[in-house]
Amino acid sequence: MAAALLLPLFLSCERKAPAPRTTAGPTTSPKPVKPVFQGQDMLAHWAKRFERRPEGSFDTPMPKLEKKDREQVTDQIYTALSKGRGMQRFAKQARQSLLDNPEKAIPGLAVYLADPENGDDAKAQALALFAGAPHPLLTSLCLQHLDDKSRLIRLECVRRLDEGRTLGNIPRLLRRTREFYEEDPEILAAIYVALARLGNLSGLDNLLAWLGRTDLRPRVGTALIAIVALFGKAYEESDGWGGLAKKARGLLSTWKREGQLPFVDPAPHWTKADRYLLDREFWLFLRHLSGKDLRVVDEARYIGEHAGTAMVPLVRECLRDQRLLQRFHALEILIALGRPGNEAQKEVLPLIGQPLTRSYALNAYGAIHGDGALELLLGVLRSDPALPNRQKDEQIAALAGLSGLESPGAFEFLGKLFAREKDTELKAWTARAWIASARGAHDQARAYLQNLLETKAFHEPTLLEMLREADR
Repeated sequence: MAAALLLPLFLSCERKAPAPRTTAGPTTSPKPVKPVFQGQDMLAHWAKRFERRPEGSFDTPMPKLEKKDREQVTDQIYTALSKGRGMQRFAKQARQSLLDNPEKAIPGLAVYLADPENGDDAKAQALALFAGAPHPLLTSLCLQHLDDKSRLIRLECVRRLDEGRTLGNIPRLLRRTREFYEEDPEILAAIYVALARLGNLSGLDNLLAWLGRTDLRPRVGTALIAIVALFGKAYEESDGWGGLAKKARGLLSTWKREGQLPFVDPAPHWTKADRYLLDREFWLFLRHLSGKDLRVVDEARYIGEHAGTAMVPLVRECLRDQRLLQRFHALEILIALGRPGNEAQKEVLPLIGQPLTRSYALNAYGAIHGDGALELLLGVLRSDPALPNRQKDEQIAALAGLSGLESPGAFEFLGKLFAREKDTELKAWTARAWIASARGAHDQARAYLQNLLETKAFHEPTLLEMLREADR
């Protein structure tokens, strides 16, 4: 049902007193039907749906090898890594034997990587032996070693994952880009390129920022050139750094607006098996949203916020879960994701009618540009402040939703609201939404926020974020 039909019901339920009975006969006008939320046990459904562990998933177990097979693979690795001039022929033969028998070689490689007697350099070189020879077991092994303490091992794992190029790599690669997880610019640049080849351009923000650093520019420039060629007109020498940045910013703008971009031919062909693997890897994180491990909750939210449209189908299912925390975190993912989460509006609407999720859902519905969002959010703000059921958190949620909506249609109303609002908190959120509705509000509203910051009259981190948004 269209949001426009639902609007009168939402507002009447939340803001208006019941109309008096009349003696007139029954009207033939149909009453709008309020969408009813009916929680489901999505976690139980997912557990059954994703019980299969295909090769290439993070938790794929390595096949067990007999002792003689482990020793044979280990000997082949040692031989393949030999540097002596007289050993080169044998090293080449050993490497080829490894590549010809991946079902044994890769489990043997896992044993080699787990042996503390082998140095980090040797382990990284062992991973490099499998360059250009992607295999699902190798993908699983590299996903499991993305957090290795050795940067050399992490870098080789990213390179092998880039060569493997399966959609299931996206969640773990995204997780590794989270602040304080991976801080090595070379590895991050390699991850961003690997993600781009899978259709995810979430790394463009950082790459563009690093382009201004002379120490990183050559490496970052190479990464941006590779990404630009995937989705648009390829870089030309005459572009220079400025032209390259302009092309990359164009892609970034589309990514933030759409959450996906079409590849330039030849585009990769993703199968149902690729999609299943991707969903399963997302599930490994999303199943923890209603749990107590806040680290994993934050990881799942971070991944969802940077996954573009790829995670939206499972986020929509989260919104139907019977667990309140599952729904809360799913709404927060959509709020951060913005317009790319538009397909979830059908699942968000029923949550607007639920007292415990109403504020989150109002914010999310504006952020994802839901149908009729402008009228719905303005309706919440137009409610009579004298009514006892007026909730401040709902007003803030509606203002936050309008900030995400960025609709010029809200400009005039927000300007008047800003002029008359007396509550400091509400006026700050009104200023933010007013700026987002049109740049014409920038100077006056920003000056107000800056004054609040200088006089310490409002929450400093929130104000700093509002000011950063105002200056974008």
